[in-house]
Amino acid sequence: METPRTRRRSPSPRRKKPQDCEWILTVADAHLAAATATQMAEVAMRLAKRAQIGEDDALEVVRAAARARQAAEQCEVAADEEEARAAMRLSLAALESAKEADQRLNADIAESLTEAEREKTARGA
Repeated sequence: METPRTRRRSPSPRRKKPQDCEWILTVADAHLAAATATQMAEVAMRLAKRAQIGEDDALEVVRAAARARQAAEQCEVAADEEEARAAMRLSLAALESAKEADQRLNADIAESLTEAEREKTARGA
């Protein structure tokens, strides 16, 4: 009995070797920054919507998260290590932008809550 011929797949071309730990860590760092910024964006949008304040800062967090994701994707397909590191740095910079916008949002919400408490105390006194 004749067995059917199996088709061998040629290995997919890789830009980097799997054992290149530095490149793997560079890509992982870029994706971690993107995932962190994305999580921050989700929380920022919920907070801004609930507090009805700081929508512009929340949108900045969302835009920064999108930049971080795009940079992480560029890091993955980089032609060489230097290009990968540059994309990873862009991803980290976008995360920093997201953090700054998130801090402004949190400060706006805290100020709003403090003002509301002052008004409540003033009416009760």
